[in-house]
Amino acid sequence: MGFESRALITGLLLYVVIGVYLTRDILFLQWCRLTRLRAPVLKGFLYVGLYYVAATVLVVVLSVSSEARGRAVCALGTPIGAFYVGSHNAGVHESYLLVQIVVGLAMQCAVIWALVSRIKSRLTS
Repeated sequence: MGFESRALITGLLLYVVIGVYLTRDILFLQWCRLTRLRAPVLKGFLYVGLYYVAATVLVVVLSVSSEARGRAVCALGTPIGAFYVGSHNAGVHESYLLVQIVVGLAMQCAVIWALVSRIKSRLTS
């Protein structure tokens, strides 16, 4: 059995993407818990679900006019976009898709930083 470095790199990318999005969602749920919402965890799950539904609707609407535009939005806003890497459908635009995934990860890291700072300020006050 041979060693495929491309498969290893793709697997690492998928692992990092899923980890970043899970971290963002869990931090959001923790932030909801620290607010004065009624049933904060339930409402937090509903807000996260609403985010993913809205992102899916946006991807579907943009995919009608251009499949590449839909993939770009999918790669920027959802972890599903990373699963296009290495697929037969990605084709020539795979490097462009990787850039979009990295930009999406940077955006999510900014959201994670903002959530951590909000949680920290909420705990210290």
